[in-house]
Amino acid sequence: MLVVLALIVFAAGRSGYGQGPSTIGQSVQCQPFQSALAFDVRAGDAVSSGSFNVPPRTAMTIEQIGLRVDALDFIAPVVAAVTTTVRSITSAYYIPIRSDEPLVIPPRPLTLMQAGPLRADGGTAVIVSILVDSRYLNGNGRAQWSISGTSCVS
Repeated sequence: MLVVLALIVFAAGRSGYGQGPSTIGQSVQCQPFQSALAFDVRAGDAVSSGSFNVPPRTAMTIEQIGLRVDALDFIAPVVAAVTTTVRSITSAYYIPIRSDEPLVIPPRPLTLMQAGPLRADGGTAVIVSILVDSRYLNGNGRAQWSISGTSCVS
């Protein structure tokens, strides 16, 4: 009798015993990704930008954003942004730029690092941009972005 009672308690304590979770429709494969993008910041342009496309049927999570701006003469960036689209809604994420050093000059590049997460749906573009102070449009340089995170294919 004691053995039968112990088996009933053991079986009752393991609800769903013998039935693992369903894996139908849950075959998501994730892997790390890293993307680098560089573009020129040209005199006379208030906005400089570049983009890359997220592969179709993929969901991307951006976990780290790095930016380096090098000047040939001087550049006065005021806004750096990453624009993504999730479920047909496009949003911009702004990366803070210190206002106490308004000009980037050749011996002193601007470097920024920002943690996410940001999300982007497959088949959309991730756009990275720099807005330059309209009072200082004579500068030339180069912006180099590094974006990393996880990409999941279902």
